[in-house]
Amino acid sequence: MSSQFRNSLLTAAAVLCAVRVGVVPARAATITNGGFETGDLTGWTLTNGSAFDAVCAAGSSIGSSICVANSGTSAMAFGQFNAVATLSQTIATTTGSTYTISFFLANDNPGGDPGETFAVRWGGVTVFSLPSPQTSFGYSQRVVFNLTATSSSTVLAFDGQHDPAQWFLDDVSIADAQVPEPASMLLTGLGLGAVAAASKRLRRGNA
Repeated sequence: MSSQFRNSLLTAAAVLCAVRVGVVPARAATITNGGFETGDLTGWTLTNGSAFDAVCAAGSSIGSSICVANSGTSAMAFGQFNAVATLSQTIATTTGSTYTISFFLANDNPGGDPGETFAVRWGGVTVFSLPSPQTSFGYSQRVVFNLTATSSSTVLAFDGQHDPAQWFLDDVSIADAQVPEPASMLLTGLGLGAVAAASKRLRRGNA
């Protein structure tokens, strides 16, 4: 092995090591008390709530409804009359990273009465909503993709109004996708270029 080729390999290795050191993984985002299994609003903030906007125990009465949970023993109920209650949580996020929000939602409205609102906001922007009225339905999973964080913290908010009865929310979760930072991508390109150049020199030397 020539000294020139050996130096090329050492250069490539050094660059690739710099790539490994330079990569900063996206900070994993988490929801606190996403299943409401503490039996209260730990981790959440309720704004403009009423007696019918609360964490409820499965099987208990709330308003004119019976509380149902998707899993575990508790869920969040929204039953504010003629106004919108907001349940929110501030999540640690990584600027520029994209996230997916998942939650399970049920509706108790056997008469299909109007006067319902349900929406999800990410960083103040509505990213999911349902038209009114909605007839009763059991728990179903709703997923919102490609939510980009524009700062190191993002507010996730659920807005609910239900004049005739209740919404039920459970099992809120978030998943994040790691996006390579531009500097890391540049270093990766440099490292791969150095390896390619070294291989080319080797082929020429053996020709």
